[in-house]
Amino acid sequence: MSVEQIDLFDILPPAELPWKSKSYDPHRLYCNVLAMIPKRVLSPTERWGIQCTEAERKAAYDEWGEYAMAIWHYQWSIDRKWEKCIRQLSDYRDRGEPIWMEIVKGGFMPEKIIEVF
Repeated sequence: MSVEQIDLFDILPPAELPWKSKSYDPHRLYCNVLAMIPKRVLSPTERWGIQCTEAERKAAYDEWGEYAMAIWHYQWSIDRKWEKCIRQLSDYRDRGEPIWMEIVKGGFMPEKIIEVF
């Protein structure tokens, strides 16, 4: 018997997430999600020495930045330290554990969402 892992979006499309607005910007809709960080999401320092094209390098950097910013936005009210955020990104990715993120409607969407808050 094989077990198939499904994504939250197999059940709930992004448009139906419980989007909320910030009091200071009612037009910016956001949602807090618990999501996995793919193993391929490496910081520029971690990618040092990996052979790839400039386009691949840029795409990898952009993807890492999207995950880092989503984690940082979620943590903003608790701890505004960017360094802590990027350390957490690496730690949670390496342990294969999900981490809370804040995503914005119409923007970056993590690949594997486990839970919505």
